[in-house]
Amino acid sequence: MIARSSLPLTIAGLILFAGCTQPQAADPAQDPAQSPPPAKSAALAADERQILIAYSTAYEYAKAVKTAANPEAKMSAFVRAESNYRKVLDLDPNHIDARLRLGGLYWEMEQFDEAEAEYDAVLALEPENKSALDGKAQLLTRGGGYEEAIELYRKQIDDDPNNIEARRRLAQLLENEEELLDAAQEYEAVFASDPTDASMAFKIGMLYQREEEWERSIPTLTAAVDLTPNDFEFNERLAIAYRRTDDLPMAVQVYDRLIVLDGTNAMAHSRKGQCLMALGDLKGAAGSLEECVRLDPENLGAMHRCSIAYVKMGNLEAAEKMVRRGLAVDGNDAQLHASYGEIHESHGDRAMTKYNESKCRRQADAVNRHYRKALAEYRQAAADAQVGAFASGKVEVVNAKMIAEEDLFFANPDC
Repeated sequence: MIARSSLPLTIAGLILFAGCTQPQAADPAQDPAQSPPPAKSAALAADERQILIAYSTAYEYAKAVKTAANPEAKMSAFVRAESNYRKVLDLDPNHIDARLRLGGLYWEMEQFDEAEAEYDAVLALEPENKSALDGKAQLLTRGGGYEEAIELYRKQIDDDPNNIEARRRLAQLLENEEELLDAAQEYEAVFASDPTDASMAFKIGMLYQREEEWERSIPTLTAAVDLTPNDFEFNERLAIAYRRTDDLPMAVQVYDRLIVLDGTNAMAHSRKGQCLMALGDLKGAAGSLEECVRLDPENLGAMHRCSIAYVKMGNLEAAEKMVRRGLAVDGNDAQLHASYGEIHESHGDRAMTKYNESKCRRQADAVNRHYRKALAEYRQAAADAQVGAFASGKVEVVNAKMIAEEDLFFANPDC
């Protein structure tokens, strides 16, 4: 808690009152601007002397409270500090510094009601006193009076928009109350006061991401990465923001940076592969996903996506090899069975092209054999939450592709 320090003046006052020689004043007749101050009464001077002595004594004992070696020494120093601050306030009830420091002393001793009473007394004298407002707000926060604490912090900020400490504490309180967007805006002001604080920039970006404000998270995450280019997590969250805003080329750039930082990170290769696939770079996608599988041999999701890339490229042999590899890890994985269905369907489509050219019975049998295998795989995947709808739709599509028995009757048996 911040309060103006009177210690240097206190010590100087004690020295003067102890009898040290004061500097000789200039002759008022020679310098009209210098005139002696009005004489103080002996009683007033004595009170001021007592205030100075009590204040400095209390200050020293208050420091001893913080450095005490054991609870007994701490309590002894507290009693002496409290007694001397009370002596100051008996002589001058409006002594702001003494009340603030006494409030801080009570806080140190966990006498929170007494601390709040001192802050209230200060606010009655100075309604805009920053230290008292801050202390009262922290006490309210500690006691669960969040709404009133928030209002006190907002009052401080309304009075002084550059009160960064009030903004920081308000942001922390808003974050605790899950008012994340409001917290982020307060942290934005804190970051603006120190734009070299990469951790603060990252915190702001994460608050926006928690609210799925992906676009708003990009500037501060970019700032965090610019300040700390080699931080893996900073780059990872920025890449996610670009993916969620469909800025896939930028996402690929950040994933490339992640791979430079840690080439063994399977996730970075997998996410890069997904972005490349969405961009239509199937060869690049397959390469990234293959590398992911090499680094993480049980990553079934990467195997599924890699097989799909190969299917779209027309490389059915590589696709089947990847699916078989995945099913060896988990023979019941629905995504891989859906992929296998696509592979068999593609084989059937190729056979259908040849059949339409030749009308060969043997080729027709091959068509239906591949489609039946595709149907079996799609049906196995149909109950899965991720690919079930896709697989069920494919069952209907493949059934419609099957060559009917009456058509097979006219196929050439001698081809």
